[in-house]
Amino acid sequence: MKNNFYIITYGCQMNHYDAGIVKEILQQEGFQPVSNENEADIILLITCSVRAHAEARALGRLASLKRKSNGNRVVGILGCMAQNYQRRLIDEFGADLVVGPDGYRQLPSLLKACLTAENKLAVGGRRPVVGGFLKECYEGILPKPEPKAVRGFVSIMRGCDNFCSYCIVPYVRGRERSRDYKDIIKEIEFLAKSGVKDITLIGQNVLAYHSGGLDFGGLLKEVEKISGIEWIRFVTAHPKDFSEPVIETLANLKKFCPCLHLPLQSGSNRILALMRRHYTKEEFLKKIKLTRALIPEVSFTTDLMVGFPTETDEDFSETLTMVEEIRFDFAYMFQY
Repeated sequence: MKNNFYIITYGCQMNHYDAGIVKEILQQEGFQPVSNENEADIILLITCSVRAHAEARALGRLASLKRKSNGNRVVGILGCMAQNYQRRLIDEFGADLVVGPDGYRQLPSLLKACLTAENKLAVGGRRPVVGGFLKECYEGILPKPEPKAVRGFVSIMRGCDNFCSYCIVPYVRGRERSRDYKDIIKEIEFLAKSGVKDITLIGQNVLAYHSGGLDFGGLLKEVEKISGIEWIRFVTAHPKDFSEPVIETLANLKKFCPCLHLPLQSGSNRILALMRRHYTKEEFLKKIKLTRALIPEVSFTTDLMVGFPTETDEDFSETLTMVEEIRFDFAYMFQY
């Protein structure tokens, strides 16, 4: 059986981190990565369901790959679209296997089952679909950094419990669960020894981290102790959990990179309530002011959404007023 594989990644930093997880799992079982998709016996698309455009791109790429494959290689869909659509991706779009974000440890056995010794897709039986939530954090799997990399990303938790009214993440990534802090420290130490100096802690809501008696602030203090790490960053932070103790911890860290991404989404309290964001514009502004008082050099980036159902000109005007008052350094802006 041939076992060369190629990974195509769409979407967020968590998906790019998961690509490293998948690569490490497959290599441990004898599969070999290639740098050109034309050389691959297996092509895996790690997909995003947050925006329709990302889904359309992945489905278009899947169709193109299937046309070219002539049944001689496996084309699989992983990630959020796999969890969201499951068997539809096989029945309607022709994927050879579908594996959600919690099923990657099963990939080696699934791929071996998909291929015969002649490297043809196995006939008989149904093509595999692995969905559902296993409370997986992939502890014990340490993705290797790229050669000479100085920046690294480390997942500290997965899933989300916020259930914002516009967001699919809890339904495709599952509920919040925090990775064991010892495993996090082990991975960061491994990256530091490999030459990485700038670490970004990632998760759907990193501020909700809690494991082994450590909250997020406690984890930051442990990471700062690691020799070789010079900068510490994190994404994504939910404003409702961006508390005064967290801000004070950041102010006292020597290695914290003073750049924060704090998604506002809307400056209208009415719209924020409809979004189920669990904070008001006044609370958001208070946290911005406190952070700037304690960390004068801090920069803020944000997410903004316009056209949310029932948004009026007055609601939109309130968002503009907040933007003008806060003066974010950068904003990702989306039309609902």
